Amino acid sequence: MILLVLSGNEKKAPYVSLYKQNFNCKVVEWNRIQEVNSNCEYSFYCKESEGNGKILSGIFNYCRYSLFLRKIIKKNKFETIVVFNVFNFLIHALFNFWIFRKKKIIVDFRDLPRFFNLYKSILNLLIRILAKTVVLSSYGFFKYFKHHKILMIHNLQNFNSTNKKYKPLKEILTIGSIRDFNSNIKVITKCSSLGIKSKISGDGPALDDIKKTVKTKNLKNIDFTGRFLEKDKIQLASSCQIINNFNESDSIGKNLISNRFYLALQLGLPQLVNTKTFQGSLAIKNGFGIKLSQLDFIKKKWNKEIFLKYQNSCTKYLNKIIEEQNQNLKSLKDDINKS
Repeated sequence: MILLVLSGNEKKAPYVSLYKQNFNCKVVEWNRIQEVNSNCEYSFYCKESEGNGKILSGIFNYCRYSLFLRKIIKKNKFETIVVFNVFNFLIHALFNFWIFRKKKIIVDFRDLPRFFNLYKSILNLLIRILAKTVVLSSYGFFKYFKHHKILMIHNLQNFNSTNKKYKPLKEILTIGSIRDFNSNIKVITKCSSLGIKSKISGDGPALDDIKKTVKTKNLKNIDFTGRFLEKDKIQLASSCQIINNFNESDSIGKNLISNRFYLALQLGLPQLVNTKTFQGSLAIKNGFGIKLSQLDFIKKKWNKEIFLKYQNSCTKYLNKIIEEQNQNLKSLKDDINKS
């Protein structure tokens, strides 16, 4: 039996479905949003820290979560433990070091936090001592970790891939967590000037400031649809022609490969990207990325031939990573099944 250790609510961790489809798993979550009807097997109820004491309070709550995890591991015969999120692993590994030493530990990092370099050394030390396998979601992360076994597991979305039909270019969709103010305002402003609708589906720390700026600058043709259920994602994308995957080339955005990257691929849609990021250069290189500076030209020239060219590039690259995914999942299964 495998225990998946999350740093937040299971409903906000779509990558968990990949493990559930391939392994016999149970999940422990930190129920930060106080969801009463969580379907998770083990749920640690603790509201996310706010205000001036957020950092210290957050560390204290992580310690409480580690004690909660310790009790679960001691009561159950979990042979393998998969820990998601860098800081999540760091705290649990320090608090439960000797318990982790007796288990088969796999770390799975979907992104890297701010100030990662401050604790990169101790993180790599704990990984070398405790972890059997390191799973990463971007080749851009590989350079930060030193381990004999690193696997790339893509953030492929949990739905059957389907190519959309050609439509005139009228809408660009931003979907998911709205974290960065600057990148989103750049895209919204550009779309507004070109008469392209910007649909913003999701929530996040930058959303309120974006709404205020949209109102102050009197930007037009913007639709904020708010939070959504995972099952409604495809429906939200049904009216768009391009997925906005433009993010800043800061310490967080520079090396990741986002969920939007894969959503666009699986829908056969081109994506708006920043070429200064790893995923942006990857999209441009493989023929399904659009630079923000190109959007004026694309708007003028957009037709069925151009759309199908992007779509074929999506299909070609998607088939490539599905093949790679299957090989790496087999390797992961072998690691877990080894005594």
